[in-house]
Amino acid sequence: MSIITLVLFALIGCKSNSQEDLRSDDFTKIDLPDSTTTSKDSVANAEDDKILTIFDKQIIFFMPSPEEKQELIKHYGYYIQYELQFVFTDFSKMVSKVKYAVKKHDLDIKVTYAKVFEFPLENDTVIYDLNTEKQIMGYILFDGKNKPLIKNGVQKHKDISNDIKQYFKLEQFKISE
Repeated sequence: MSIITLVLFALIGCKSNSQEDLRSDDFTKIDLPDSTTTSKDSVANAEDDKILTIFDKQIIFFMPSPEEKQELIKHYGYYIQYELQFVFTDFSKMVSKVKYAVKKHDLDIKVTYAKVFEFPLENDTVIYDLNTEKQIMGYILFDGKNKPLIKNGVQKHKDISNDIKQYFKLEQFKISE
């Protein structure tokens, strides 16, 4: 692997251990699967300069838009498009598995391309700006009362499962691998 690839993975975070056979034309076609986020209701499309305000209990997955994915390929070079595609596909799979796992619990999931998030609290407001933090994907857990838990990158199923279980104080929660 080249140094640029290693730097990219360090910026994006951990990824799972499984890998699929990806073709070069898959990159522009892959986004989140239909069952995950293709309806207008399930993807919160906030513009780059808009703030997405979250008021209630939610799990928010943030990711680059298809156009931003193409810009990443241009920036880092087409020779690492397979590695980038693998990371985006892994992230999409993680979102799908979390959506399935939270069906039994009173949790709402949003997938968004937004870059700035606002979390109003009783005596404070937390603002998280992806551009300032130099992050492109990850998730935010918010219960509407306490400061949000923000994780960047693609996490292992075990890690996100533990985060959700601890943050929302769920006794019986597990994401299947």
